[in-house]
Amino acid sequence: MNVQRWSKAIALSSVGVLGAVGLSSCGPSPDAVDPESRSFRIGGDDLGIVMESGGDIALRPGDVDAVEVTRWFTGKAGQATWAIADDELTLSTDCGFLASCEVRYQVVIPQSAAVRLQADNAEVSVKDFDKPVSIGTENGGISATDIAGDLTLRSTNGDQHASGLSSDNVSAQAENGKVDLTFDEAPSSLRVTTDNGAVSTSLPSGTYAVSLRTDNGAESNSLSEDPDSPHSVEVTTGNGDISLE
Repeated sequence: MNVQRWSKAIALSSVGVLGAVGLSSCGPSPDAVDPESRSFRIGGDDLGIVMESGGDIALRPGDVDAVEVTRWFTGKAGQATWAIADDELTLSTDCGFLASCEVRYQVVIPQSAAVRLQADNAEVSVKDFDKPVSIGTENGGISATDIAGDLTLRSTNGDQHASGLSSDNVSAQAENGKVDLTFDEAPSSLRVTTDNGAVSTSLPSGTYAVSLRTDNGAESNSLSEDPDSPHSVEVTTGNGDISLE
């Protein structure tokens, strides 16, 4: 799934600083839209990605032998780096002083690899993984579609949406943001926690061992319950409604 929105990384300085510091001439030319691509080989079946300084990123598996990264810019990126060490890929963009740039990434990962992503100020989308996926964002939403591997989602400020899930184990944690999960197959374990945000889940018919708790919010549960069910659902919110169906 292509990421449609563009996140901005903007660095501002005072007018007085402008006279003393020149703008960097590195990076793509202003208003560049042509993509840049690069391949990175990994030694194992576990890829870590650290995304710094904002931007949007889309992850998907593919029939590739190496990690294939494509990036697009508009504006001017003073320092844009991509590098890998010990199977951890770092993506970083610095717009420089009094400059504005926008960046988005598409990352295609070997089908045998699990992936872990930690992103700052980014919107993240993942699709079609049957290996474990772990996504964390500091400021930005997460969208996951058609995931069969174990799924872990964490966000500080941002909503989480996932659909087409057939994962056996799913964990979602949000400090400020709602969580919306739709399952095609019943998970063995579903754990959702929010500090400030509503939780809604849609699960296949069957019985579930359910535990719900909210400090401030309404609870709605239309699932068939059986404490001995092999399918466990636990949802906790500080401030937020809970809806299970």
